[in-house]
Amino acid sequence: MIFFRRQGGDTPADASDAAGQAGQTGGQSGQPGQSGQPAQSDQADPTGLRARCAAADLPDAVLGVLEAEIGRMEKTDASAPENAIALNYVECLLDLPWNGLTRDSLDLARAAAVFDASHAGLGQVRERVLEHLAARVLCATQPAAVLVVDDEPIARDNVAHVLAREGYAVDTAANGEEALARLALRRYDCIVTDLKMDRMDGMQLMEAARRVAPDTRIVVVTGYATVDTAVQALKTGAVQYLSKPIDIAELRATVREALADRAQGLSSRAPVLCFTGPPGVGKTSVGRALAEALGRRFYRMSLADLRDEAELRGHRRTYVGAMPGRIIQALRATGVRNPVFMLDEIDKVGQDAKGDPAMALLEVLDPEQNGRFVDRYLEIPFDLSQVLFIATANGVERLRGPLLDRMEVVEFHGYAEADKLDIATRFLLPRQLREHGLTAPYPQVTPAALSRIINDYTSEAGVRGLERELARLCRKLARLRLEAGGHAGGVGLTGLAGMTGPAGTMERAASAVSAGGIAPGTTAPDAVPSNTLLVDEAVAAALLGPPRYRHDAVHGAPRVGTATGLVWSEAGGEIVFVEAARMAGSGQLILTGSLGEVLKESARIALSHIRAEAEHLGVSGLSGQADPVQGGQSGPPSQSGQPGQDASPAQDIHIHIPAGGIAKDGPSAGLTICVALVSLLSGRPARADVALSGELSLSGRVLPVSGVREKLLAAARAGARTVVLPAANEAEARALLAEFAARGSGGLPRVAFAARVQDALAVALLPAKAAGSEGGGPAGNQGGGPCSS
Repeated sequence: MIFFRRQGGDTPADASDAAGQAGQTGGQSGQPGQSGQPAQSDQADPTGLRARCAAADLPDAVLGVLEAEIGRMEKTDASAPENAIALNYVECLLDLPWNGLTRDSLDLARAAAVFDASHAGLGQVRERVLEHLAARVLCATQPAAVLVVDDEPIARDNVAHVLAREGYAVDTAANGEEALARLALRRYDCIVTDLKMDRMDGMQLMEAARRVAPDTRIVVVTGYATVDTAVQALKTGAVQYLSKPIDIAELRATVREALADRAQGLSSRAPVLCFTGPPGVGKTSVGRALAEALGRRFYRMSLADLRDEAELRGHRRTYVGAMPGRIIQALRATGVRNPVFMLDEIDKVGQDAKGDPAMALLEVLDPEQNGRFVDRYLEIPFDLSQVLFIATANGVERLRGPLLDRMEVVEFHGYAEADKLDIATRFLLPRQLREHGLTAPYPQVTPAALSRIINDYTSEAGVRGLERELARLCRKLARLRLEAGGHAGGVGLTGLAGMTGPAGTMERAASAVSAGGIAPGTTAPDAVPSNTLLVDEAVAAALLGPPRYRHDAVHGAPRVGTATGLVWSEAGGEIVFVEAARMAGSGQLILTGSLGEVLKESARIALSHIRAEAEHLGVSGLSGQADPVQGGQSGPPSQSGQPGQDASPAQDIHIHIPAGGIAKDGPSAGLTICVALVSLLSGRPARADVALSGELSLSGRVLPVSGVREKLLAAARAGARTVVLPAANEAEARALLAEFAARGSGGLPRVAFAARVQDALAVALLPAKAAGSEGGGPAGNQGGGPCSS
């Protein structure tokens, strides 16, 4: 009995002997003529490293390595290079947060408030972050579940009562079979079981529980304690062995010790999130907000210039100047082993003769491996399982497959105009006004002026360009205010005199400034001082100059041979106009407009489908057309298929997508090209207010496309009334419509879904008698970047 209780925490014999020897040493040191204790301590630890080791909270394995290293240092000459290498190594081990943790914040409402106060327009990303936080809060706040198994009702009830008062969720079972039945229904963190029971004893229960719930801790209690049964119980899987009658304090301490690492086990498999999206959409700021919501420290490390594998895994201590890898250095700087660690620009990681850093990241990011990450400099496993890794990338195409498999991709889409307006009003404009000294009083920039800046001076998915334009506007306002007398004066006419702008714009801006900052025809709000400058659309245009970008709008009457399509790129969505014309020629298919190979293939597929289904589609004039796959000269004119008639003359078909200076490629223009060709060959005009997007198969099926969100926003901005999308994208499109309706951001066009070409033709084309005048379509896309359909 004494043997078992001594395992529960009695002082070991060697410790008591050491304490006795220390007492004898202390007594001897107090004799007259002997040196004092501080002098002996300094002599035993001349470097002071042993005292730092004793004061630090270090694992036993690390203490053993430090003891050996300090012992070698004491035997080495202080001037030797090996001594400096060893000193750096020891100090690195002492500075690392082997057990340093920050307690996570478990207030989900506060986390939501932190996110909402710093971001706007990231609905899906916000929900994913809050879901992650909710899972952590649920795991951390639910009480530990304990199952008490004993065939004696009194003993079972007493143990359950004691543990329930400790705050545990306690269930009871009368025997091993009943305990296994409960294990099949729920998870238990700890099982307190009697050893001797009818039908299934404690040993059999432990063996069965290890197969069903291997992570459950088991404490054995019995009144028939022997050394053999204790050893057998511990070998079977018990973490502790208690004897009857049970000491209540010992029972509480044993269960508390068994559940000590429960919270660590619940959060040991932290997810590795990969934020992907265009530049400027808030990937880094979301990671910083997540760290603030969790109450953790945040560290950002850029991987854009990473070429050497040793920068991650560290250098071996075989030469002077060796150092640990950047992961260990970052943890040493943060001082805790559970920070939010952002690996920025992970898709820019390079590769050279010194190794592949992307493959070295596998051990860092894999939840199955990073619990024992070995840095080559340390040569000791370090636990990275508590670190919340967040990677950022502009796209996942360049990421290696094994690396991408370790991460959960969270996509960041581009902002809608309403989101950009909200971000500019709440965050960007106030910050730029403060940074440029425009605070006494603040200039009032109207929402209409911000909308004009967003549409005419930026073309991006994020808001970095918008912030630069607002900074440019603030610089001009700051110069005008300074020339007018600084903080005491308003903006005068002199500063605007040398500026150029559209006709009538400068006069209106000057009138606005001379009237005390309020534009003619407007009323100053009560809260706005009379000397406050009101920057409206005219003033903004006068200060920023001519527009840099022009977004096309659907307009005009329906036209034959011209269809409106939707494309998207990293800068967001745009509309394009597909124009088709036919003429006498040699049967060629001519494609122009800086088109990529995939888009050219889409045009050939559309023409081949029309030729194969000409009778059903109601088109004519293709009998002399060359094979569109060849795209060149045709052979001898083919027969029309009707006896007694000659073949129709060969004709060239020319398909053009304007804005030839912009590269365009992608499969989703196939449906738009098909509608333009059917309109041309059947004489049915295509509606200008209907925009289409869909990949076309040779049999006429409309296949799903990507970038639905960006395309819907582009259609709304261009004034389209109806958007035709593939039927396979219906669920995604309806979810987006519901999201915008819930946020109050209406104005999206009606969406029609097409499974085959005929469904799209019924929406986009009018009867032939409704044809207006044929001719060229509207001007093409003049946007600011390469488009991908």
